[in-house]
Amino acid sequence: MPQNDILEKIKQESVTESLQNLFEEVRQSRWLCTASSTFARIDNICDSGSEDDEGYIKVAIILAYMRDRAGGCGSREMFYFIYIYYLAKVLCHNGYYFSKYLVNKLVATLINRYGRYDDIFELVAAANDFCDMQEDTANAYRAKVLIDFLYNYAYNVMQNDLKSEQPSLLGKWLPSINTSSSRTRAIAKEFIDWINSNKQKMRVSEYRKICVSLRKKLDIVEHHITDKEYNSIDYAKVPVLALKKYKKAWLRNDKKRYQAYINAIRTDKKTKPDKVTKLEDVLNNDKYKPIRDLFELCKKY
Repeated sequence: MPQNDILEKIKQESVTESLQNLFEEVRQSRWLCTASSTFARIDNICDSGSEDDEGYIKVAIILAYMRDRAGGCGSREMFYFIYIYYLAKVLCHNGYYFSKYLVNKLVATLINRYGRYDDIFELVAAANDFCDMQEDTANAYRAKVLIDFLYNYAYNVMQNDLKSEQPSLLGKWLPSINTSSSRTRAIAKEFIDWINSNKQKMRVSEYRKICVSLRKKLDIVEHHITDKEYNSIDYAKVPVLALKKYKKAWLRNDKKRYQAYINAIRTDKKTKPDKVTKLEDVLNNDKYKPIRDLFELCKKY
């Protein structure tokens, strides 16, 4: 079916149908999710005429579930572009000052509860792409505003972490300026340029020292590997990618503990029955109640 026909069909959906179809797209994001159809359904739901923000709330909860690394879909690539579209829509809803506060809270809650700190920089990249694709100057402007919000959040967390004895995990995910990845270097340079334009003068060498300082404060697995402190590693706290990346090192230097952890995971998976999640399960799940609470909080603000 031609794309225009698909979008026209989506416009005829009821809010209930759009919610269910959006949820199915999110659950199977690698196969079903396309930006245009998802955007159309978000528009259907959010523009339904409800005065209590219920459409916006339900979309925010579904997208939090989409990103949720523990118990949700754990999506990344498609999620960032869709979430930027949603945040841009929130920005022009109920007035700028209400929306500005709400967007900042949504970003902080998403990262702290359902994602991780490198989401900030992936959302910035998505916002840049979104801005470049927009013929509507108002939408392009909103994307630029979102970039400022995201960088400002990262900068404030970074400054607080430098003073704190119990820093967040931002330091682990700050883009390195001297990495082998050209994309990561470009992301780091853009962040440094933003800091220089909006906050303070910062040299590349200063930024590098900040990254080193914050990572030293954190219990990062790479430090233990370098120092051969294998007994200090808690495998339950090691990210999945790191578990795979350093598998040979674990087996060579800490085989007994590593194998015991892997066996425990396999046993746990066998004892847990598969669960088919329904839309109602997600919308009524206490795990996503903070999203609903944010809308109430921001109304009072």
